[in-house]
Amino acid sequence: MLTEVELAYIAGLFDGEGSVSISHYETGRFYLTASIGMQSEVVNWVAEKCEGVSNPCGSMFQVTFLGGKAKQFLKPLLPYLKVKKPDAEIALEFPTQETNTKIPDSIKLTQALLLVKLRKLRRKIGE
Repeated sequence: MLTEVELAYIAGLFDGEGSVSISHYETGRFYLTASIGMQSEVVNWVAEKCEGVSNPCGSMFQVTFLGGKAKQFLKPLLPYLKVKKPDAEIALEFPTQETNTKIPDSIKLTQALLLVKLRKLRRKIGE
């Protein structure tokens, strides 16, 4: 269990260097990802503390959370987030499914609408 100080620290890292993405693949499936990438091994500490997947790439360090793990990672950070709070709120609305199950069309529609909502948010921020 993370302390309040650790949650606030990780939220700060995520606000500065994190991202939420929703990807759509040719299979018709949508995938939710939350990640932090930076040139510091502190990312490995985040991976350990939050059970993420650590992906070193050259001088970059990245921790990734997929699907339900992304939601588990983001939910306790929400009260501490400032910049990426809207992204996290969209991610927390994302319905996740087991990989090997058939996804109902209603769930796919919700996932597609959240993908559009996240893209619109990014455009608004980039203006």
